[in-house]
Amino acid sequence: MKQKILLYLFLLFCLEPAYTQQAGRPDSTFGNNGIVSADIGPKTIFSTVATQVLTDTAGNIFTIFFVNNITHIIKKFSNGITDVSYGAGGYSTPVGIVNPVAAIRPDGKIIIAGKTPKLPAEYEDYIHTDFVIARFNTNGFADKSFSSDGVVITDFNGLDDAATSLAIQQDGKIIAGGIATSFINDGGSSNVYNLVMARYNNDGSLDETFNNNGIVWAPDDYLTITDLPTFVTIQTAGKIIATRATDEYGLLMLRYNNNGSMDNSFSLSTNLQTPDSTFIAKATVIQKDGKIITGGYWNWAVSQNFTLYRFTVNGMLDVTFGNQGRVSTDFRGHDDYLSALAIKADDKIVAIGSASNGSNDAFAIACYNANGSTDNTFDTDGKRMTFIGSFSVYPLSLSIQGNNKIIVGGYNQPSAGNNMVLAKYNVDGSFDNSFHGNGTVTENYKQGATVYTSTAQQTDGKVVAAGYLFNGGDYDFLISRFNSDGSFDNTFSGDGIQTISFSNSNEYAYAVALQQDGKIVVSGQAYINGNPDFAMARLNPDGSIDDTFDADGKQTTDVSDNDNASHLVVQNDGKILTGSGSTLLRYTTAGALDPAFNGTGHLSVII
Repeated sequence: MKQKILLYLFLLFCLEPAYTQQAGRPDSTFGNNGIVSADIGPKTIFSTVATQVLTDTAGNIFTIFFVNNITHIIKKFSNGITDVSYGAGGYSTPVGIVNPVAAIRPDGKIIIAGKTPKLPAEYEDYIHTDFVIARFNTNGFADKSFSSDGVVITDFNGLDDAATSLAIQQDGKIIAGGIATSFINDGGSSNVYNLVMARYNNDGSLDETFNNNGIVWAPDDYLTITDLPTFVTIQTAGKIIATRATDEYGLLMLRYNNNGSMDNSFSLSTNLQTPDSTFIAKATVIQKDGKIITGGYWNWAVSQNFTLYRFTVNGMLDVTFGNQGRVSTDFRGHDDYLSALAIKADDKIVAIGSASNGSNDAFAIACYNANGSTDNTFDTDGKRMTFIGSFSVYPLSLSIQGNNKIIVGGYNQPSAGNNMVLAKYNVDGSFDNSFHGNGTVTENYKQGATVYTSTAQQTDGKVVAAGYLFNGGDYDFLISRFNSDGSFDNTFSGDGIQTISFSNSNEYAYAVALQQDGKIVVSGQAYINGNPDFAMARLNPDGSIDDTFDADGKQTTDVSDNDNASHLVVQNDGKILTGSGSTLLRYTTAGALDPAFNGTGHLSVII
């Protein structure tokens, strides 16, 4: 089963532009560190949500966003301009992670966690989601010193698991907190969840000094039927705080020792629950003195406001914070939902979320002094609402730069699909106009459907890649040729690119082979009158269609209901073998079925 999940993750990678590289160490002379991204077809706009924003010591901004079961990172300079040298044109290697959360290490490497995508519907009765952790180098590519391919998957109990937060210890070890399904009750109608954590070594292996196997389950006393996320943070003494909102217990806050054992000296002083409402924790941060601040809002209350609570190092409500341990902020009399917290270098507290004017939702920021009082140096009253464009906007993450400027990431919600939104604020709450000219960036993710499925290398070092691309209406064969440095070979079809259409329907190339005379043979599948047929085409060495091959350079053959020439070999005599499954076909050098092969040119064998 694990193999099927890994295969599906691989297939998710294949939905993106191909990243072609030789086995072993990437050749830095080819493309960008051995990788070429060639997304050729017209771009499709995808609904895009910025789930996390991170900054490094140089002021660069990394936005993690999630599109169709795929997570990416986009890097921008502090002025909002995309760094196109990062990854492929500013975008990291894509990874199959759903609902990503992220953290950045002191060396600039980025770690992303979440859950694996579900397999297609036919598998969902028995395929579950797992913790998934990925690490990226500073150049935007997967860090292969982390579990050999940059990705680690952890299954807790053979049921659905999800990592919902990350923390990095001073020794570099990674703690991922989340939820795991303990069991399914009521005849399979509902799940029972538990708070869980996993700790990983620097190489991606589970740290067996952490609870003896690298995994911690909260005691069964805290089982819930709600799947609200877990937030993990680390106190100055290295102890681990795990926070989770629940309908059953109100606020759940547990503390663990560095070895993964429960710290029984920690006792939460209030459960933050009434008969009618529950406090929904959305973030937890630790102050320099070890005190714990949890932010969120009260669900089902008459009016939701930004709400913060502070607890002492050992879990007692800190009555010196705000009003008897609590701070509540209302923006315009409508519902306000806190989504993230951060502490600035000067110990001031920043909270972000959404606030409404009665019509649209806005980015809302509140700034507090370390004791919970309002920071009136921020927009004169400690709070600001920002409407960006004519749509509602929702912030999900914030990061504080070294100069105490605030970066907020989230999304807006036009009818055509979400757009990623970033905003940058000065310490006084005004927009930082050095960022993209007006302090904000609104953009979506544009992606062409270009897939390379097969490659071949010529004797002169040039690389031929075959696959398919979406032309705006359907899919066509795609053949590209690259120079040895990874640039397009403009002697091939004028621009290094050739497309082939067999009909006004979908065609997919899956294999490529080189003849001794330098001609290029490509095979795959073409839908003719709605039926998938074997399809083959031949190109001259300059990329033009070879009309000596079946008169027009193309050949289709209908054998069964689902034909697909996914395998291809050119024999020493120039004849061409192709096929898939139990069917094999052979063509003459002129592109006709070879009657000397089984009398018909094709052979189907079922054993």
